[in-house]
Amino acid sequence: MEMGRTDRYQVSIGRHRYSYNHAHDLLGMIEIEVLDCYKSRKLPVGCTVVDIGAGVGDFALVASGLVGPSGKVVAIEPDEEDYECLLSNIESNHCRNIIPIHTAVSDRDEEVLLSFKGRSRRCRARRLRDVLAELAIDSRSIRFVKIDIEGWERTVVPDNLGILSQCDRVAIELHDGTDVVIHPLMEQLGFFFRRISRQEYMRSTVLFVLNHPVQSLRIYRAARRAEAFHGLGRFLHGLDIASSGNLIVGEYVRREL
Repeated sequence: MEMGRTDRYQVSIGRHRYSYNHAHDLLGMIEIEVLDCYKSRKLPVGCTVVDIGAGVGDFALVASGLVGPSGKVVAIEPDEEDYECLLSNIESNHCRNIIPIHTAVSDRDEEVLLSFKGRSRRCRARRLRDVLAELAIDSRSIRFVKIDIEGWERTVVPDNLGILSQCDRVAIELHDGTDVVIHPLMEQLGFFFRRISRQEYMRSTVLFVLNHPVQSLRIYRAARRAEAFHGLGRFLHGLDIASSGNLIVGEYVRREL
């Protein structure tokens, strides 16, 4: 891990080099690049992907390479500091098919108070359909949506069932019981929910370590220096993903797939 600005760190994971500003970001990058929690390797070339809660761009960068130059990734992030890192990561990794959008997503145009990574701030929120309309993106071209918005999925999913119904898969993090609200809605659209298993992400971790042994050691050291090791240890033992009742990570998949 190297220092960039006084409030920013850098690390290489897989083919990408990331700038980030908080230990939580490092865990998020591991979740995407190492554990492959969202099954991003299944993304088809040429499709449009929507990343709601893009953070510093970990999933967006991976998706960018998988969908290729003929595809698009709409990366939506409301937090100002994370959005700055997102822009930096898009530029430094030459991801020309990522469209960054600085907003939150809600079921109405409004100002919202977001609390995340120990900081709170107000930001603009917009309806997803309006964002896509401004970009002239036809919702029928969207094959995959990733949603990681710290509990706001309770309002975002119901308002966007028409868009989600076009997808093959919807990867999501469900916080604090929101699965009770969202599961029935997605089931009515013909989706079933598949939670990630410990075996799946440990298999991905082993493959990553075998393919990137030196990088894996550097990531381990970066996590320790960022005081994230305790969280990383819990993460790799499945306490946060496979067993937690407050955080459920998985994907909605069409029944015919």
